[in-house]
Amino acid sequence: MEPGFQKRLAPVFAKMPEFRETHVVGKQMKGVQLADTLFLPENVELTGDTVIIANNMIFSGKNAVIKGPHDLHFFALGPLLSLTMNARDARGQSSTFVEVAFSKPRLVKAVFSRASIEETKRAGQLVEPDRITLNVDGRGRDEWLESQKAAKARFANHARRSTTQQQENIDKVPGETGDKGANGTFSTEPETNGEGPPGLCPSIPDGSTGDTGHTAPAAGTGGTGLRGIDGEDGGTLNITVTNASDTHFYNLSAKGGRGGQGGPGGDGGLPARGGKGGRGGPGDTCACPLQSGRGGRGGTGGKGSRVAPAVWVGPVRMEAKAAA
Repeated sequence: MEPGFQKRLAPVFAKMPEFRETHVVGKQMKGVQLADTLFLPENVELTGDTVIIANNMIFSGKNAVIKGPHDLHFFALGPLLSLTMNARDARGQSSTFVEVAFSKPRLVKAVFSRASIEETKRAGQLVEPDRITLNVDGRGRDEWLESQKAAKARFANHARRSTTQQQENIDKVPGETGDKGANGTFSTEPETNGEGPPGLCPSIPDGSTGDTGHTAPAAGTGGTGLRGIDGEDGGTLNITVTNASDTHFYNLSAKGGRGGQGGPGGDGGLPARGGKGGRGGPGDTCACPLQSGRGGRGGTGGKGSRVAPAVWVGPVRMEAKAAA
């Protein structure tokens, strides 16, 4: 909204029934929230894009937090206050404010005038919040790691109760670690090498040594791990506080989520044995009185291949992108 909207839209707001109502919201919130007085828990999770326009906002604690990876348009047309947990009226009974604030999410028929709010403040039942946090940071690696811890805990509890196997979630979420790289190719054992030359009477009756076996080809190196999943962009945060005397500490954040770590490199291919050496050449049969030759020695086996190392990709550097 443009500056001065409150004055321009005052006649419109005056005709809207929502600005004569009191609403109590739950721990999760989305959509449009219009009210004269809006009661909120100390911690509210945004589950969708949200617009808040209220004359009075009252939180159930002094460290108010509204957080979630969604757009938030926050328009406080009057004071922001907090209830004390032990608020009592002059007769020692719980105040109407306390009864309303800690009820279930609903529309409350009671309408709190400015005079009643000031009276409740003087009675010590309404106080200034210590801090107000509005956080629309995008989801990223930090949130993904937390979800993994929670999933492991749930799986461990489930495993103690049942032997049913859980299926792996194949959806990719912001900040998730990249997939594993492709595995390296396997090496193969070479063919046996050739036989040695035969003996030849009368000069070299013995067969010669077989050929040395071939060296096995190197196993393939594991593929590079795949890129981690990008973090989400931060949401749009639009805040207007019209109370000129507002001195609250506001903690505002609209950062992009941290990108996921690159995946592990693929496994190196399996090695293979070196090729077998060739057979020794046969000895020659010589006529008497010469001695016949002996068969040659078999060839030396070839060298086997080595295991190729896997390649690990470190964390991917992702720039945090704040919403415009």
